[in-house]
Amino acid sequence: MNAEKEIVENSLDVIYEDKDLVVMLAPHVDKLENIILELFKNNCKGFTIKELHELLKGLASEEKIRKTVYKFKKEKIIVLNDGGKYVLNTNNTFATSLIK
Repeated sequence: MNAEKEIVENSLDVIYEDKDLVVMLAPHVDKLENIILELFKNNCKGFTIKELHELLKGLASEEKIRKTVYKFKKEKIIVLNDGGKYVLNTNNTFATSLIK
């Protein structure tokens, strides 16, 4: 999960930093959507809501994460696989354009 944490941290704006402390601005909805898409793009195994919440803990509420995931599911960007994890939908043109 270190790569995923790095994606999240690199996506946030730093508003204050010193040798002991880094303060980052919590993402707005559109930035949260981009972060979640980037996470899916870089993890072909997918995520549960709980796993996404663990990665984004302190940055976004579980409700915002859930709304974003359900929005992507409704738009068929992600799908729920047999293992109970959300993954990019390989039958969706937009989703496949995200895959490297």
